[in-house]
Amino acid sequence: MPDLSTIPSDRPRPAELSTDGARIAFRLDADVTSAVRRFARAARTTPFTVLTAAAVPLLHRHGTA
Repeated sequence: MPDLSTIPSDRPRPAELSTDGARIAFRLDADVTSAVRRFARAARTTPFTVLTAAAVPLLHRHGTA
């Protein structure tokens, strides 16, 4: 495991770590939303699960050396 993530950040790390979080609102265009919903129905799961599964390879790519 690398000591630090290689995911680019938009601000420096805080001096003291915390568990504070935030929400970031974003929109997917209608075509992507429709495709995610169709895929979720076909897989008998939720759109949240589909998007989470799609994020895993991205995080893995930036989190390994």
